[in-house]
Amino acid sequence: MAVALLAGFGLCFAGVSATVTLNEERMSDVLMDQVTTALAKVKRIPKESIAPDATLESLKMDSLDTITLLFELEEVVGVTISDEQARTVRTVRDIVEGIRRLKDAAAASSSAGAPAVIG
Repeated sequence: MAVALLAGFGLCFAGVSATVTLNEERMSDVLMDQVTTALAKVKRIPKESIAPDATLESLKMDSLDTITLLFELEEVVGVTISDEQARTVRTVRDIVEGIRRLKDAAAASSSAGAPAVIG
């Protein structure tokens, strides 16, 4: 009976793990949608034409476009992106992953009771 109980607990635990992974994937999908929407708005191109692995160079992003995109993303996503962080991104996926890290850091700071300071 104890083995069945432990096996049941393991299944529940595995279900929680799967739920967390699924939630992370959904968050990534939402972030990817927000980033591609912002890029499409800034560049005035169809959102569907923006692939996750597209480089900012291939999207013909100049410095003004990049600044405009950063302001747009900060407003839409609710994070502050430092200049140093912005310089490290090369692809659309880099932007999404960077924002996810910022959001995770903000969540960790707020759950620890400290104010969320990013950048």
